[in-house]
Amino acid sequence: MKGNDFQKVSEFFRKQMKSCTLCPINCKINRYRMYGRCKVGILPRVSNVLLHFGEEPPISGKGGAGTVFFSGCNLRCIYCQNMFFSQKAHGVELTPEELAEIFLEFQAEGAETLNLVTPTPHLSGIVEALHIANSKGFSLPVVYNTSGYESTQTLKMMNGIVDIYLADLKYSSDDTGRAYSGVQDYFSVAKKAIIEMYHQVGAFKESNGKGLIIRH
Repeated sequence: MKGNDFQKVSEFFRKQMKSCTLCPINCKINRYRMYGRCKVGILPRVSNVLLHFGEEPPISGKGGAGTVFFSGCNLRCIYCQNMFFSQKAHGVELTPEELAEIFLEFQAEGAETLNLVTPTPHLSGIVEALHIANSKGFSLPVVYNTSGYESTQTLKMMNGIVDIYLADLKYSSDDTGRAYSGVQDYFSVAKKAIIEMYHQVGAFKESNGKGLIIRH
């Protein structure tokens, strides 16, 4: 993707946050003034960054996955192991420039991939950070590490930016999603989202280091 395309995508997401529809909750909150379901504002909020060696082998490889754990989540999973920064949204706000430096540091440390965990509420800043990092030689494969509960419109905007979709498919019924993750339509939404991911990148192939990986 060319630099001006990154800028167009980032601008699209910035506009979306004025009446936020980045995720399927469609809370339509003006995130420039208040928090929505995800409990984050307009700047990326980060809980932790590390070289992660415990992801799936294609993600971590030998050098580890350069992992950014973003704060905030649109689900309310009763079993969540990261509740402190997912549902309570604890973390530190970073500018796109600061985030870009983290991406570049991962590459310098020998990371195999850039692993963006729960990125959706932060996409404007992430895309801008990728644009900045790319202009400075960043070239790691981008992993979109997601619960699967995603807006197809948002995913379509990420086409050409994401190399690997690492998606959960937590449940195969909306009733179960309602009981355990606090949303009415998990499976109905995730099914469409995963189809869109597949249309973009296909099944994962180690030969080209791209594709969709589903955790179920």
